[in-house]
Amino acid sequence: MTFKTKPELGVEMIERAIADGLPAGLVLADSAYGDNSEFRRRVRCEGLGYAVGLHRTTTVWRLDLLGRRIGDPVAVVIWPTPSGEVAFGG
Repeated sequence: MTFKTKPELGVEMIERAIADGLPAGLVLADSAYGDNSEFRRRVRCEGLGYAVGLHRTTTVWRLDLLGRRIGDPVAVVIWPTPSGEVAFGG
């Protein structure tokens, strides 16, 4: 058995659901997944949109098709929660 993080396990579950033919939808996740840029990137690579929680200290950048940063960080603060998360959609 190999250790995997929550985001790694989440991506595997999403990929398995797609492979099993489940209908595509919007991925919803808390900050354990949303703070992980690789999780967000892999969800987008599957052609899915997402709405995830982020901690206020997480920086999100727009990227070009080669994964390079474009402009300034995205400034999104919507629906702050008592835990310090904010909502972000991609």
